[in-house]
Amino acid sequence: MVSSRIQAHGGEAEYVKINQQYIPGNPLLSIAIPSKFFVGSESTSSAYLVDKEIVFEIDEESFPNPYLPRTNGPNKEKDQLSKPVFQWDFSDGSEKIEGSKVHHIYKKPGTYIVKIFSKFQGKEDEYRQINTVQIDIVPDGNYIRPQARILVNGKEVSNTTRDAVTLTPGRNIQFDASKSTGNSISYEWDFGDSQGGKTSRIAHRFPRDEYYPVAVLRVTDELGISNDTYVALDMPYTNLNIVSKFFYGVYDFFVGSVLKL
Repeated sequence: MVSSRIQAHGGEAEYVKINQQYIPGNPLLSIAIPSKFFVGSESTSSAYLVDKEIVFEIDEESFPNPYLPRTNGPNKEKDQLSKPVFQWDFSDGSEKIEGSKVHHIYKKPGTYIVKIFSKFQGKEDEYRQINTVQIDIVPDGNYIRPQARILVNGKEVSNTTRDAVTLTPGRNIQFDASKSTGNSISYEWDFGDSQGGKTSRIAHRFPRDEYYPVAVLRVTDELGISNDTYVALDMPYTNLNIVSKFFYGVYDFFVGSVLKL
């Protein structure tokens, strides 16, 4: 039995399970946090059916406990393990539920952000939010969810970990989401500089001397089911300040050579 898993992003132990499957970290949040729309810190690749019970669970053995008893020192016998209590908000208007293992049924399709709270008995009086999980609820097993796709200056981003758009500060970049799929989809862009847009095609000019890790696209279909994708932004060193150069160097080290768009 595996009691602990390590996320591919962030190095933290996975502790949230849905229908007995561990939920990994959202890869987008290891690079940037969009400001135009909310993204769950963890996201499911699977979709779940409307009107069908879903089991949500916290693996308490993997859950980080900051109140572990001391194993040495004069007061070690007085220390006792403080057990966490969990609370779930399913973001569909239903009441919050307490428990490390709970069941829930969604009544409408859509993309939901499940909010998870915890407090430690004898240590904390109020719940604090510890995690969010982005989950898709579909009307039936044959439903095809929307897929966000980005073209930059006419070239499609086929691999988010390898493709990057080279920025020339002060010049427009043409972003295109017209190859995205889904039923009656809407578009939302987040360019990381407090600017965005809601059209399938949009031109954007990035200011100088700043570092913008990614441009993010979200598409949402007629049922409220959404999908996100992004493209890395590659700005020449000559246009970066010393802080931006450092963060760009870290990104370049982990990603390696990128395919320029």
